[in-house]
Amino acid sequence: MDTMLSLLLERTLELMLKKNNIDASPERIKEALNSTSLTEFTIEGRHMFYLKTQWYELSNKICKILCIKPPKDITPFGELKV
Repeated sequence: MDTMLSLLLERTLELMLKKNNIDASPERIKEALNSTSLTEFTIEGRHMFYLKTQWYELSNKICKILCIKPPKDITPFGELKV
């Protein structure tokens, strides 16, 4: 079941990108999604932030298509909706 759901979501995202004139193979989509990386850190033990450590341009396009606001390079904890 998980494999079928993954395949369905992958294909749906591929078609959504194509509809928006973004040509991306399933491999590139997986690479972009797997590459998104945030590192959590705190300053003075009180203020928590997320640092965007790796992010592909295709990741931004995917976020835009899905109406998800991509994180800033440094995002305060309260601003990140997960």
